[in-house]
Amino acid sequence: MVYKVLEETVTDEEQGQRLTYGIIAGAAVVSDISDKREAVERLVELLNTRQVPLMHFKDVIEDFLTR
Repeated sequence: MVYKVLEETVTDEEQGQRLTYGIIAGAAVVSDISDKREAVERLVELLNTRQVPLMHFKDVIEDFLTR
């Protein structure tokens, strides 16, 4: 499985339009993880280097978000 950075523009009532980054792996997508591309790139590098199975993909992201 190859994980890649996903760049999206999202709109919300409080902040208007903003650029956010998520991760895509095959059909699995997690949007709006961070507005810091470098942080998401490091997470993608970790996922790919450690060859994290898709079944643990969202758990790793959850751990990342809670630190």
